[in-house]
Amino acid sequence: MDQDDYQGDSFQDSKPIEPERKKMGRVGLLKWLFFLVAILYVIFSYYHAPILTHLGRYLIVEHPPQKSDLIVCLAGGNVERGLAVADAYQKGLAPRIFMAREVAPDGYAILKERGVDYPESVDLMITLLEGQGIPRSAFLTSDRPANSTFGEAEIAIITHSSLSRPPTIVGVSGLLSGRSLRKLTFAC
Repeated sequence: MDQDDYQGDSFQDSKPIEPERKKMGRVGLLKWLFFLVAILYVIFSYYHAPILTHLGRYLIVEHPPQKSDLIVCLAGGNVERGLAVADAYQKGLAPRIFMAREVAPDGYAILKERGVDYPESVDLMITLLEGQGIPRSAFLTSDRPANSTFGEAEIAIITHSSLSRPPTIVGVSGLLSGRSLRKLTFAC
């Protein structure tokens, strides 16, 4: 023991009394990550019904239909949407029905060149609706294809722009498109 270390009755040592803290290694990080995942799994397993119910309420939107200027049938799901459009038209919700053309599938132009009459989804929808007693004069279509919900609504409004104001629409969509259609209605 040096005399410099000893002053009076105590030693002067600059080392801490507590043990030094080691950095968390990969094993320690994996343990915490596994623990967190296990806790989240237990919470989700216990509360899965309310979590999924709230998620479903957010994703699926349905509002009571009101009399409007135009029924807009969004592309996709021809049979179920066709039945819903026919019901809305027959209830008198709107005097006209708009259906936007979808982007043509690959090879469609080649079929036309070869003289093959391959029906588009709009043609199939018109056939389905005419079979339910809706007159051809009620249909509005556009030659401009749409590739999104916003595009379909935009084309519908442009096509039906004879009014001095933007038209009110009844949108017929799939369950998961309802939220984007609702946002669109307020954006117009």
